Amino acid sequence: MALAAYSCSFSEHQHAPPPPPVWLCPRLSPQCVLDTVYSVLNKIFDVLPELLIGVAVDVVVTQKNSFVSRFGIEDPMQQLWLLTALTIFIWVFESLVEYLYALKWRSRRQRSAKHAAAG
Repeated sequence: MALAAYSCSFSEHQHAPPPPPVWLCPRLSPQCVLDTVYSVLNKIFDVLPELLIGVAVDVVVTQKNSFVSRFGIEDPMQQLWLLTALTIFIWVFESLVEYLYALKWRSRRQRSAKHAAAG
């Protein structure tokens, strides 16, 4: 195994080298890739509500000259309705992705525990 040579003993005063990057691993399981996708999506959906708050403040302060008005919606009330719809969409998908993320990692932990108990 190529990674066997990677693990060598180090004295207490030396730092171990970082693990090899994921893309250098010889085999990525589809489960690992899916777990990574869920993790990235979860982080993106965690950040989006804060961005929507900033856009909503922009709509209230600058109204017809806001960021949203650049997309052709000039009425501030319609801009706020659009932000409301986006907020609902993002909250629903944030919850869904977070649920799938937790479900995947729980399943992975259970398989690891079952494998450790069997071996």
